[in-house]
This record gives sequence, C-alpha cells and structure tokens, in this order.
Amino acid sequence: MTLRGTFITFEGGEGVGKSTQLNRVAEALRSGGKTVITTREPGGTQGAEDIRALLMTGGEDRWNAATEALLFAAARADHVAKLIRPALERGDWVLTGDTGYMNSDGFLFLSGRSNRMIVTSGKNLFPEEIESILLRHPAIEQAAVLAIADSKRGEKLAACVKLRAHATCKRCDVIAFLRQHLPLYKIPRRYFYVPDWPQTRSQKTAFAHLRENLDAGVYGDLP
Repeated sequence: MTLRGTFITFEGGEGVGKSTQLNRVAEALRSGGKTVITTREPGGTQGAEDIRALLMTGGEDRWNAATEALLFAAARADHVAKLIRPALERGDWVLTGDTGYMNSDGFLFLSGRSNRMIVTSGKNLFPEEIESILLRHPAIEQAAVLAIADSKRGEKLAACVKLRAHATCKRCDVIAFLRQHLPLYKIPRRYFYVPDWPQTRSQKTAFAHLRENLDAGVYGDLP
C-alpha cells in the first residue's frame, strides 16, 4: 500500500530543544487541519512501551548486549507495524526525534539519532550501540562515543569513559571486552578518561560539553 502521509524527524544534541520544536510544529500542523502523531523511540505503542520498561529498569547486568539489541529491535518493529506505518498509510503526519528511512521495498526503519552518526572508512555507525556495550563493562559508569578527525578514515571512533568509584581499568581491558561483542571496525581507536561527567539538567550526557572538552584537550588518555 502507498504511504500517503509524511514522516518528520527532529535532530540535535541533548538539551537543544528538539521536543519543544516538535510540539510547536505539531500544534501548527493541527491548527491547519492535519492529523498529527507525535511519538518516541523506543516506545510509542503498548508493546513497545512494555519493552522499554524492561530495558530501562533492573540492574546493569540484567541483559547482555545481544539481548538488549533484540529488545530494541522488537520495540521498534512493534512501533513501526502498529503505529507509524498505519498512520502513514492513512495520510497522517508522524513526528519523532529519531532517524527513519524507507527502503526500496517500502519498509520503514528507525535507526538512531542521525546527529550522532559517525562515518568512518565509508561506514555509517551509530555510537549508541557501542556505548551500550561499554556500559556493560563492570568498571565503567558512563560512556560516550564521539568522532575525531583521521587523515585515512575521515573520522575515527573515540570513547570517553568515567570509571566507577575505586574501579581501575586499562585501555587494553576495554578493547578486549569490546572484541567479545563487536566487529573490529566498531571498536574505538582512542580512549579518554573523564573524571567529572558532564550532564544536562535532565541528567543526560551533555554531548556538546563533552565534545568541547575533548577538542580542548581537557581529557587524558585511558592508560
């Protein structure tokens, strides 16, 4: 069936006002007589929200990386099948803060936040996948994966980590851990130690602040 609706994504760093802008656009469209669906990821349907609760609650060792990835995929599949695709088939407008694309067979995919996508050696990588695995390491409390310039690859992956209180960890330990879960091209080349983790008022990682400090050489290398 032809999708007659419109799918809009809102991108930007944490705390820059994506939700505010999304709601303003939704109000403007509704005032013009459009039917608008605003949604979030993961979530948006009862099944996806139930899976979200599974992902967001419990101890850090509740799920391994493979199980977490499958849960995200299940939530997204339910979200697309039960809410997004039917809305587009009806001709509605769907607004979300996540990257979406349609393949040649008409399948809609949600893949992550495009403003954080990193291109290295011609491959598009979403750092959230790598971060979720870094956070499984018993010594790591916070993690973020950013891009740094590389003359050969265009960009290369750099991991910023904050260690748990009294924990010790070396770069080689993190790499060995990541190799159990990721292909080599997804493993960061540089590792930086961040003693004071920057956060927004909503307690999310302040990626802009993290980037600014990284570029300024504030953070040292993990030994």
